[in-house]
Amino acid sequence: RPASARPGTRRPRHSAAAPAPQPRSSTLSPAFAGQAGWRRAEIDTFAGPDVSEGLSSSLTLSADLTLLDFGRNRLGIEIARESVLATRQALIEVEQQVLLSAVSAYVDVRLAQEVVALRQSNLRLITQELRAAEARFDVGETTRTDVAIAQARLAASRSALATAEGDLMIARESYKAATGAYPGRLAALPKLPALPRSLEDAQNVARSTHPLILQAQRLVTIADLQVDLAKAATKPTVGVGASVAIDQDGNGTQTFGLNLNQTIYAGGRLSALLRQSLAGKDRSRAALQQTAVNILQNVGVAWANLAVSAASIQASDEQIRAAQTAFDGVREEAA
Repeated sequence: RPASARPGTRRPRHSAAAPAPQPRSSTLSPAFAGQAGWRRAEIDTFAGPDVSEGLSSSLTLSADLTLLDFGRNRLGIEIARESVLATRQALIEVEQQVLLSAVSAYVDVRLAQEVVALRQSNLRLITQELRAAEARFDVGETTRTDVAIAQARLAASRSALATAEGDLMIARESYKAATGAYPGRLAALPKLPALPRSLEDAQNVARSTHPLILQAQRLVTIADLQVDLAKAATKPTVGVGASVAIDQDGNGTQTFGLNLNQTIYAGGRLSALLRQSLAGKDRSRAALQQTAVNILQNVGVAWANLAVSAASIQASDEQIRAAQTAFDGVREEAA
């Protein structure tokens, strides 16, 4: 049984949706700094060179607090959070593709096994018909042509069986590639899950739950936040800072200040970043629309294939019943 069909072995979805550590930003950032060095100075005077040298060291404790940054820190945190959520949706998409590969391999093996069993049964039946044709030929009830026709059908049946066995070997290799092991005794195919009532309902489910659409929506949110961040980068920041320093002689210095930082000229870098973020916003929205179009198209194709398969199964059942009736009639006539 494949992993997707075993009870209790379904890959837990909370592995892709569990809360992950979020980035933290602290506007109050204390810092410790120590400095040590060797210094040599030579000064030319009228009396001759004056040389001084020695070691110097100091210890500094400082703290900075941002009072106003127009949302830069908050936007940075939100962008990081949305990036994590977008990555989770990408992980769910990969997970679904892996599970789909396993299910497809499982169905292919089951189908190949059924085809091999059918070809084997057909070979046994044609072998019996050939023996009956030869027996009738021996007593003069049929011609050599009828025996040759039966022999040709037997050869064709053997060829079909060899092809079916080859398809089964290929399906087994695909199963191993998808699950990591060759199939053992596989259970029967389960019943189909409940399906939406209409194509529109199926497309609505895809819009609200498909991981690629959800990922694209997160990327649109990230692009919007990046535009806001680029706008905030053109505005000043206001903060306070304090520090305490002690040198090697024990002399202390205390400072406290209010800081206003504003980029006056950056060679067009800030405006270029803003234009880049605006272009990224338009690009992400276009990508979301294209992703939705592709997903809805796939849903429509799958829905049409499902309808075609249902009609094909019904027609095949009728064909089987008619063929069985014809076969029974031929055998009665031959008897």
